[in-house]
Amino acid sequence: MKAIKRKFLDVDEILRFNSLNNFEIVRYFSAINMNFENNTLNLWFDHSYSVIPDAIIVEAIYLDCSKKIEKYETVEFIETFEIHLPKEGILKHNEFSIPILLQEKTKYLWKINFKIKPKIVCELHLSLS
Repeated sequence: MKAIKRKFLDVDEILRFNSLNNFEIVRYFSAINMNFENNTLNLWFDHSYSVIPDAIIVEAIYLDCSKKIEKYETVEFIETFEIHLPKEGILKHNEFSIPILLQEKTKYLWKINFKIKPKIVCELHLSLS
């Protein structure tokens, strides 16, 4: 059986949105070897390159460990953030962060989806804090 390749969230990364990834980027999350305060992951957007989209949509997808697949209960829980971006782009004076909980009772952060509106080729710098 062939192993599944998953791209995990890096501490410092440039998100490249284009037609090859259908303007959507998925990153899996693992808290191993990372120290976070207050059970919160801060996605820090501090720079944009070239053309800037109107908005970025960040979906935090959690697995609910209290649910049973055999009973056809929904095991995924999705929290959505939609941020409207400034027309001049993201610079040092208007950088922002999105706080995401790593764990909430029986729900554990599993993966994060990044989408943009409208679908244009762009690059956003992301770092974790």
